[in-house]
Amino acid sequence: RAIETFEKSAQAGRPTRVRVRAVEGLGARKAQAKLLPFVDDGSYQVRMAAADAMGECGDSVSADVLERRLKLEVDGQLIQSMRRAVRKIRSR
Repeated sequence: RAIETFEKSAQAGRPTRVRVRAVEGLGARKAQAKLLPFVDDGSYQVRMAAADAMGECGDSVSADVLERRLKLEVDGQLIQSMRRAVRKIRSR
């Protein structure tokens, strides 16, 4: 039930800070499949939260999604965060 609440709170149209916290909540509950769509979110902050959460609980599918997004990402800080998350996942 908490996962459903976080998923609804993370949707576009909510305040960014609420969405970021909701994505962090999904990560804390290891809901990696629910995090995947947020890697392509229009909000830099939401993409960053998704990458960080995926680094903590993601699997090889998460790493593949992050690597695909890396080819499109232009923000240096976000690129570093995504690369760090991929390394954490791949090192498990």
